[in-house]
Amino acid sequence: MHSFAELVDHCNAFTLDALRQANERALDGLQTSAATPLVKALQMVQLQKAISAVGMFSLFEAMLQDGLECSDGFREAVEILEHEGETALKVVLRKLKEEDGPSVRLKIGPFFRQRFRTGCQ
Repeated sequence: MHSFAELVDHCNAFTLDALRQANERALDGLQTSAATPLVKALQMVQLQKAISAVGMFSLFEAMLQDGLECSDGFREAVEILEHEGETALKVVLRKLKEEDGPSVRLKIGPFFRQRFRTGCQ
């Protein structure tokens, strides 16, 4: 089983490559024709990129909420970083580098709760 981070990376690369190819095909077609489907294809590529970005952002927010056991993961992360400063970020990055596999999220959450508890609801 691949680590979650590795799967996310591969998924993102796959999606972006497919969108790049679709974009190139539409642009190539527009060199000789101004057909509406080609213009729509370019619009769809841009929309799909936005949807993917929002989805990744939402997924990361959900992981923060789960790991920090709170309803606003980004707010909690900001509070932790403001309270602990750069040290907290270095600790998290070190922990992530040390770990591999799907257990990372399960280990980071308790680590944060023990060390940086700030009362997230």
